[in-house]
Amino acid sequence: SVAKLIQAVPIPTDKVDTLLDLEAVTIGVHNKRTVCNFIMPILSRPDYEAIFKGLDGRPMLRMNEVAMLQAKVFKATIPELQRRKISETLDSFCRTILDNTQLLKKLHVMDISMQAKAKKLLGMLADTYFTEGECRTRAELQVRTYMKQPGFTRGLVAELARGEIEKGLLDFQSLLARAHIKRIETS
Repeated sequence: SVAKLIQAVPIPTDKVDTLLDLEAVTIGVHNKRTVCNFIMPILSRPDYEAIFKGLDGRPMLRMNEVAMLQAKVFKATIPELQRRKISETLDSFCRTILDNTQLLKKLHVMDISMQAKAKKLLGMLADTYFTEGECRTRAELQVRTYMKQPGFTRGLVAELARGEIEKGLLDFQSLLARAHIKRIETS
């Protein structure tokens, strides 16, 4: 019956999402394991891998979907070995998208301030575009690099009116919290 359920779903990311939704309402460890045993064959199918890796012409959509799936995997009550294997596979898909699109490099060479670059990356981190693992680590490292530059904090408030400075700093602090970035020393 699980095979019939996922066969009716055409998009591979939706298939995995459906299985994770089913796992959430499944009772019993054995039954949860059975549901999760359907996930890895979907992730490793060659014709589906192209979609998971964003090679279908929609890399940013796929990057977000893969990261959202991984977040669901972390919330699932499945055996640790399955959780780790699925999570690492999803991170490898996100890494492929990140490498193919050169997203971090393109953002770095954009003709905007380092504060704007940091805000863009933090927004993407907050909106779950990076999987936990290497992808999130790379994005966080780039944000931290921008924030450690001399004058970063001054640049955040440079364009703001005197009465707006505190609000601007609080908004940035809120963005850091939404992106789950821990304390960073800035200048």
